[in-house]
Amino acid sequence: MQQKSYLKITLLLVSTLTVMAAATVAASLPPMTIAFKDVPNIELLAKLVLTLPSLFIAILAPIVGININRFGRKRLLVIGMILYGVGGTSGFFLDTIYMILLSRAVLGVSVAIILSVVSTLVGDYFEAQERHSYTGLQVAFMNIGGIVFIVLGGILAEHSWRDPFLIYLTPFFMLPLVLKYIYEPQPHQEISDMRFSLKKIYPILLYNFIGISVFYMIPTQIPFLLYYNFGIEGTITGLAVATSMLFSTIISMQYKHIKKKISYHKIYSIPTLGLGIGFLTLSFASNLTIFFLGLAISGIGAGMLFVNNINHLLHFTTPKTRGKIVGINSSVMAISMFFSPIFVAPLIEIFNLKETFGIIGVIILFSSLWFLRSAQKE
Repeated sequence: MQQKSYLKITLLLVSTLTVMAAATVAASLPPMTIAFKDVPNIELLAKLVLTLPSLFIAILAPIVGININRFGRKRLLVIGMILYGVGGTSGFFLDTIYMILLSRAVLGVSVAIILSVVSTLVGDYFEAQERHSYTGLQVAFMNIGGIVFIVLGGILAEHSWRDPFLIYLTPFFMLPLVLKYIYEPQPHQEISDMRFSLKKIYPILLYNFIGISVFYMIPTQIPFLLYYNFGIEGTITGLAVATSMLFSTIISMQYKHIKKKISYHKIYSIPTLGLGIGFLTLSFASNLTIFFLGLAISGIGAGMLFVNNINHLLHFTTPKTRGKIVGINSSVMAISMFFSPIFVAPLIEIFNLKETFGIIGVIILFSSLWFLRSAQKE
């Protein structure tokens, strides 16, 4: 029992390395731009420091998933963590923006490996109710890790734009735990026909793509919405993004109780309802109190979306197909993050940022009614 507890803790710690990995150095971008001011198109290149890892996650995650059975979960996880440490911390030492971008590509490769392997191991190690409970904790730890890393990155960036890159040393401290407590699952005989299951998986991937594209408007668009509406920037902006992640953490830990009562499909009405109401609140907010309330409600929706998606997906996988499908899902997540600002740009051009939040809120809100109605037919 104690051994399994250490295994769970190890996986939770490794999970913190994934989703917000690229944003850890967000505070370094303005001073980095100044440091390399003589480089042509430096503003664009500096922004690529954040987005490039997501692009490589999207490309590499399916390849990792396809080969996960061949190379082994534990071996790939160790390789991914070493690459994470090397690629991430390289920015502290490198003297050209192009070499830093190369190191960010390596970081993206490492996150593709870690994200795919960790999600696959969750499906390998835990069954049904235990998995519902564990994935809630996993999403919570991802959010907490994101908050801690981003805040710490901001603090370190006040001293030097290079210092936040040292945060990427974290996996080297986790490696001893991985080597001791993570074990390679025993091979399983494939016993089910996945042709039917694949038909179930495609809609889940679509829900994930749309949901994360919408949620990622919070870290990418909220700083601008705060500035345009209230003239606020800096610390309050960081607290705003952290508020959404905090409430996402709280609701994700309640998932196991909710899942006992209602189906996966019906649960989708909760995140769509939360994101819809939250975005409408942000659109109409006349003061910071209402604005932060909108962020909290949006966070509740996002937290339930993340944990329900991975559980719904794992429900239809088998040991043989799990790595491949989880890899595809990791790619979908990265693509949705990468393209989120691009998708909303035309709406912002036609209307404005505040109205765009309201329009998307209405669309998402109506989708919650569709989920409730279609769930009745299950």
